[in-house]
Amino acid sequence: MTLPGELDNLATHVSVEDVEFEYQSIHISNRVAEVEVSGVIDIKLQYGSNSDFKNDMGDVIEDSLDFSCSLLLDMPHSKIISVDWAFD
Repeated sequence: MTLPGELDNLATHVSVEDVEFEYQSIHISNRVAEVEVSGVIDIKLQYGSNSDFKNDMGDVIEDSLDFSCSLLLDMPHSKIISVDWAFD
Protein backbone atom coordinates (compact mmCIF):
# COMPACT_ATOMS: atom_id res chain seq x y z
CA MET A 1 0.00 0.00 0.00
CA THR A 2 1.39 3.38 -0.97
CA LEU A 3 0.79 6.01 1.68
CA PRO A 4 0.15 9.65 0.87
CA GLY A 5 3.31 11.74 1.34
CA GLU A 6 1.70 13.62 4.23
CA LEU A 7 1.55 10.35 6.19
CA ASP A 8 4.69 8.67 4.92
CA ASN A 9 6.85 11.63 6.00
CA LEU A 10 5.64 11.63 9.63
CA ALA A 11 8.08 8.98 10.92
CA THR A 12 10.78 6.49 9.97
CA HIS A 13 8.13 3.76 9.63
CA VAL A 14 4.40 4.42 9.27
CA SER A 15 1.80 1.65 9.27
CA VAL A 16 -1.94 1.90 8.82
CA GLU A 17 -3.78 0.01 11.54
CA ASP A 18 -7.40 0.74 10.53
CA VAL A 19 -9.48 2.96 8.24
CA GLU A 20 -13.12 3.88 8.73
CA PHE A 21 -14.88 6.02 6.12
CA GLU A 22 -18.21 7.24 4.81
CA TYR A 23 -19.12 8.12 1.25
CA GLN A 24 -20.00 11.82 1.06
CA SER A 25 -20.96 11.82 -2.61
CA ILE A 26 -20.73 9.69 -5.72
CA HIS A 27 -21.21 11.10 -9.24
CA ILE A 28 -21.12 8.63 -12.10
CA SER A 29 -21.12 9.34 -15.82
CA ASN A 30 -20.67 6.83 -18.62
CA ARG A 31 -16.86 7.07 -18.41
CA VAL A 32 -15.87 8.63 -15.07
CA ALA A 33 -16.89 8.33 -11.43
CA GLU A 34 -16.12 11.01 -8.87
CA VAL A 35 -16.17 9.78 -5.27
CA GLU A 36 -15.83 11.90 -2.12
CA VAL A 37 -15.17 10.16 1.20
CA SER A 38 -14.27 11.24 4.72
CA GLY A 39 -13.22 9.27 7.74
CA VAL A 40 -10.61 8.38 10.31
CA ILE A 41 -7.32 6.57 9.75
CA ASP A 42 -5.51 4.90 12.67
CA ILE A 43 -1.74 4.86 12.23
CA LYS A 44 1.34 3.65 14.06
CA LEU A 45 4.41 5.89 13.86
CA GLN A 46 7.80 4.34 14.56
CA TYR A 47 10.72 6.68 15.11
CA GLY A 48 14.09 5.03 14.56
CA SER A 49 14.92 1.68 13.01
CA ASN A 50 13.73 -1.68 14.31
CA SER A 51 17.20 -2.10 15.82
CA ASP A 52 16.93 1.30 17.54
CA PHE A 53 13.56 0.32 18.95
CA LYS A 54 14.89 -3.03 20.27
CA ASN A 55 17.79 -1.16 21.96
CA ASP A 56 15.37 1.27 23.62
CA MET A 57 16.50 4.18 21.40
CA GLY A 58 13.35 4.46 19.27
CA ASP A 59 9.71 5.12 19.95
CA VAL A 60 6.30 4.05 18.67
CA ILE A 61 3.26 6.30 18.83
CA GLU A 62 -0.28 5.40 17.81
CA ASP A 63 -2.53 8.18 16.49
CA SER A 64 -5.81 8.77 14.65
CA LEU A 65 -6.26 11.35 11.92
CA ASP A 66 -9.40 12.71 10.30
CA PHE A 67 -9.20 12.78 6.51
CA SER A 68 -11.11 13.52 3.36
CA CYS A 69 -10.37 12.10 -0.05
CA SER A 70 -11.49 12.74 -3.63
CA LEU A 71 -11.14 9.94 -6.16
CA LEU A 72 -11.53 10.20 -9.91
CA LEU A 73 -12.07 6.79 -11.51
CA ASP A 74 -11.90 5.70 -15.16
CA MET A 75 -14.92 3.39 -15.31
CA PRO A 76 -14.33 1.57 -18.64
CA HIS A 77 -10.75 0.64 -17.69
CA SER A 78 -11.27 0.19 -13.91
CA LYS A 79 -8.36 2.54 -13.16
CA ILE A 80 -7.78 5.32 -10.68
CA ILE A 81 -7.16 8.60 -12.50
CA SER A 82 -6.38 10.71 -9.44
CA VAL A 83 -6.55 10.74 -5.65
CA ASP A 84 -6.46 13.91 -3.56
CA TRP A 85 -6.02 13.57 0.22
CA ALA A 86 -6.56 16.14 2.96
CA PHE A 87 -5.78 15.51 6.63
CA ASP A 88 -7.16 17.54 9.52
